[in-house]
Amino acid sequence: MIGAEVRRRREDLGLTGAQLAARAGMAPSAVSQIETGKRTPSSASVVKLAEGLGVGVGDLYPKDLSPRLPLEERGERSAEEFERTLAYVMEPVAAETLKEEQTANRFLSSEGENQNYIVDPPEAEVGRRFLEELSPEERPLAFAEVALGRARFERRAATLEEHLTRAQRLLRERDQKIARLEEENAHLWEEHEQAKVEKT
Repeated sequence: MIGAEVRRRREDLGLTGAQLAARAGMAPSAVSQIETGKRTPSSASVVKLAEGLGVGVGDLYPKDLSPRLPLEERGERSAEEFERTLAYVMEPVAAETLKEEQTANRFLSSEGENQNYIVDPPEAEVGRRFLEELSPEERPLAFAEVALGRARFERRAATLEEHLTRAQRLLRERDQKIARLEEENAHLWEEHEQAKVEKT
């Protein structure tokens, strides 16, 4: 039962149910119900719990119960082989993403000169490899791993966006403060010049 594995791993980390719920972005009652077997977690909840525990989705499924994991006992590929296969399946996207990043870096360092447009990642090739390289039992786990990676990426992107927004706000406030100081300085200079004229 996945709930028992969640509880075992949570206790190994010294976390309370509420602390795990906070890490996973879930309600404490939901985590409690999953751990006690009163509630069957959705795939989205499993991904959140795995992230909160810092483990892979497959780690939450007991090997003797999970039909989704490629088990060596069933004569299928090992966890290491599965990871290598998944890396191979995702290779076209990873390679295209690297090319896009390199192109962006060249653009930023070339004083704004236009570069060749990089096309979208070759999803068709990824889809073909997904079907050819992964068994039906392995596909849900592979999809969950990819989804977890995307969720982490989106969270990091959101954090970066928050930092950028804050930095832009601080820059605006700095510019406004400089403008006020320049205005005050000009006013003081005018008063100083006027005082010199009055003395003469």
